[in-house]
Amino acid sequence: MPRATTDVALVTQAQSGDLLAERELVARYRFLVITIINREGFFSRSGTQDDLMQHGYIGLLAAIRTYNLGRGAKFKTYAATCIRNEIVSALRSEHTKKHGALTIAQSLDGMAGDGESIELTDEFAPTPEERMLAAEYAGQLMRFIESELSDLEKEVFIRYARGYSYSEIAHQLGKTPKAVDGTLQRVRKKMTLRG
Repeated sequence: MPRATTDVALVTQAQSGDLLAERELVARYRFLVITIINREGFFSRSGTQDDLMQHGYIGLLAAIRTYNLGRGAKFKTYAATCIRNEIVSALRSEHTKKHGALTIAQSLDGMAGDGESIELTDEFAPTPEERMLAAEYAGQLMRFIESELSDLEKEVFIRYARGYSYSEIAHQLGKTPKAVDGTLQRVRKKMTLRG
């Protein structure tokens, strides 16, 4: 049987159980995984870049299995979203496990302009050392937010830290998701430069 050449045809074949079509898509989009990791500046503190690659491939496989042409998105766009979401989920899980015992009760009232506060909690009791490190980190983060970020960057960063999606943030602030992405890229760059 001749091999399909379009993404949609390959996805259709892969969703029907054709492992060769699935492998072709993985080979075709392996550089998308690398590009997303590099472009987003993803870094695993406890794992390796190979771990991030594996999560990226998990996201790609999920995209292959769940893509729905009827929704109107190009496969590449959908795959990029699935890859990014899987990596972000893995990094959040890694952070939760590493700092799972931490409770940062330092309020960020007024930072997002909606009167809410952010409180990072977990069900495990922190050790005194973890509490001290968490308080120190929270203080550094607060100083960074106050001194280095513009008002828009603060608003976007706080909402992103609360778990809102780019689309939700864009809707709340009357911006486009692309503008939200650009704003978060500037925040990441500032954080990277600050060390």
